[in-house]
Amino acid sequence: MVDNHTDSFLIPGTTAHAHLTYDRNGRLTSLTCGVDQQRTYVEQVGSKRVFAGGWVTQSEIVAGQRLLRQVAAGDDFWVETYEWDQAGRLILVDGVRVDRDERGRVSACVTEFGSWHYGYKGDHIAEIAFAPVPDQVAFARRVGRGADGRALRLKQDGRVTRFRSISAAGAQMYRRSRRTTTAMPGGACGRSPTKLVRPSSPICGITIAVWRASTVRPAIR
Repeated sequence: MVDNHTDSFLIPGTTAHAHLTYDRNGRLTSLTCGVDQQRTYVEQVGSKRVFAGGWVTQSEIVAGQRLLRQVAAGDDFWVETYEWDQAGRLILVDGVRVDRDERGRVSACVTEFGSWHYGYKGDHIAEIAFAPVPDQVAFARRVGRGADGRALRLKQDGRVTRFRSISAAGAQMYRRSRRTTTAMPGGACGRSPTKLVRPSSPICGITIAVWRASTVRPAIR
């Protein structure tokens, strides 16, 4: 069995390449990105995952169907908790409870600050509603879709936002890049260190977005 495996791809809209390295268990151990020179954004050092050269570090403990993540960022330190059900689906994400419908799709994300509810029509999300705690405003967004399922418009409070259509080639590239980023294993994302990182360039920002997508374990499905 190969000890390490590296996936490389061109970041859409740039000339930069990202390189993601995994160990034999499929766990992300390194993420680098750059044009002429590669910059290391994530690396595994012993039992800890190190971000941006040590500004943020994290370690994880798995006990049954629960994962505890310890995060140190500068002078701050916190612990995040994640839980899965018997089917391996996330049901708790760092304080957010995840509810599902009879088909196993996410139907609500409940927090102490309010809850998000998702309604479906066929295989696609048709409505997103926010139920607030006191002193907050409830709202709902309705999604209009084309025959192929792509979102074309969003309606909220009587206002309609129309999305710019993309070409068939663009749609294919999006689906291909989505498969690449959402299938990458790693640690679960909650109050992730990327929230603390201020992108210094579009390339950096895209790389961070790729990293966030690549470190969900297991992905919400």
